[in-house]
This record gives sequence, structure tokens and C-alpha cells, in this order.
Amino acid sequence: MRNTERPDISVIVPVYRAEKYISGCIESILNQTLENFELLLVDDGSPDESGRICDEYARKDGRITVVHKKNEGVSIARNTGIDMAKANWVCFIDSDDWVENNYLEIFDKCKNENSIVIQGMLYDFGNNIYMNKPFFEYENISFGKMEQDNIVKYNILGNGCPCGKLFNKRLLNRENIRFRKDISTHEDHIFVWQYLQYVDFITLRKEITYHYMRYSEETLSTRFHPAEEYVRVAETLIKEMDVLKDVMEINDRRYLKKIYSEFGIDQMMKAITNSNKENYRNVVESARKEAGRIKEYYIPGCGIYKVLAKCIKMNLPTWVIYTILKVYKLINKR
Repeated sequence: MRNTERPDISVIVPVYRAEKYISGCIESILNQTLENFELLLVDDGSPDESGRICDEYARKDGRITVVHKKNEGVSIARNTGIDMAKANWVCFIDSDDWVENNYLEIFDKCKNENSIVIQGMLYDFGNNIYMNKPFFEYENISFGKMEQDNIVKYNILGNGCPCGKLFNKRLLNRENIRFRKDISTHEDHIFVWQYLQYVDFITLRKEITYHYMRYSEETLSTRFHPAEEYVRVAETLIKEMDVLKDVMEINDRRYLKKIYSEFGIDQMMKAITNSNKENYRNVVESARKEAGRIKEYYIPGCGIYKVLAKCIKMNLPTWVIYTILKVYKLINKR
């Protein structure tokens, strides 16, 4: 029999090619100490047995709703979950991850419409337990979003994972915050940064309850993304950072350089390295528009990114940059 109460929290799980892991994920959610929740399993047209497994669990537990849709990517799957959510609060779990049994209870005790709640996360290597290490680790503390010392200390802007966080659905709807559908990398970071613009407080919890599983298979972070997509990502992240910098009154130069570099300008460098002879000129010109910011904020690492950044700062001709990159790729093919 399906639960007719308004749930305290809606848990959204996008599901795609997860038949080996989805049962463990669902079991960890059903074992929560907080019982009044709904679980939305959004089957994103998965070609394996994931959808069938989800249906089996839904037949056994009335808190579960399964949605089967055509494959459109994780952003649309998550947005579908947000739109369907009955609770005033939503959180996300990826289908190949799992959570400790107090994951939802901690959120429920800390929820506040003016605050984002963030829990710790663990890099979990499964059987290789000696490799496990905290991904994000905090203390129990709550502070205003303009308290720069704590923003920097806990690297709040560096944690762009939607998982391990609690979001208010009314705020999401009021400010029309949804995951970007046109990009498949850093779309989660953009979502979190947009949400941070509208809260007053940040609540951190010391409990590390989310297991971010690391498997040997291909992950989103290892997939190829075309140059045009990286350009959109870079431009969006830089734009959102411009807003956050002012809203949160961040003026720590070292921290600004770190965030702009890692989550904005670095994506523009990736765009150049993933470009081809057809789109190269347009990609480089997009990077040139950020030349001032590259000079001000970028901290290039070693290798080709450092070279590309210097070329853009010096305003070298496009054909020179193209030649350097072509030689670099030829060398690295050997």
C-alpha cells in the first residue's frame, strides 16, 4: 500500500546502466532511520535490467515510485525527479553509490529554508578499503554565506556534488533552478552554485554518510567532451562565479584564483585541447574573450595548459597556438 502522507524528504536517484549496483543503492535508502520519505527512481532509458529491478522494489515498498523515460541524460533525469517530488525537500543519490542509514535523518534534523545542508562524503573503493579516504570532510558548524573565512576554510565552492546536500524545492521552483540540459560535465557544479546564491546560511555536518563509489569502469570524469561543450561550461562557470563572488563578498585573492582556475578557465583550456581543425578558430577566439581573466586569475599547471595560457596572454596568432597544440598531440601519440 502506497504511503499517502506528505513525505519529509524526496530522494531522487537517476538510473542508467546500473544493474550491478542499483539494488545496493536502494537497500541503503530503504534501511534509513527516517521512515517518512519517498524514493523516486528515474530510469533514463537504461538498456540493461536496471528498470526491471527498480520495478521489483516498487512492488514491495509503497514509498518507491519508478519513472521510465527515454534516454536524455542525467540532468533531465534529475530535473524529472525534482518536478515529481512531493516533499518540500529533495536530495540526490547516484545509482552506483550508497548511503549510511542516518543519511536522511541528519538532513531532516537540520533542514532550514534559509540554509543548505552539506554532509561529508567518502571515496569508497569497495573491496580496497585501505584506499578509502574522505572526499569532503567537515565539522558541525553553521555560518552565514558571507563569512569568507569559513567559505575558504571548508572550500565550499569546491564541492559541486549535488549528492550529500539537501535542497528546498520551493526555492528551486521560485528561482527556476534546474540542471543544465545542454552540458554533461560540471552541470552539477552549476546547479549547486546557483542554489548558493539564494540561501543565507551554510550548515555543515561532520558525519560522512555518503559513499561515492569508485569502480574501474568508465566514469563521467573520464569521458570525452567536445570543445564546444567545454566552451559553454567555461563561460557558464565563470559567469556564475562572477555572481557568487559579489553575492558572497569573496575577496580572498588566493581562493578566487583557485576557484576561477579549477572550475572556469581550466575548462576553456580543455576546450582548446579537444578542438579540431574545423572548430579550432572559434574555440580560441572564445578563450581570447577571457584573456583578461586568464591574466588575473588563472593558475596553470605544468604541460600544455601552461603553454596555451601563456599563448593567449601574449595574444599570439591562432595559427601559432594551433601549431603548438598539433605538435604536442603528435608527440604524445608516440
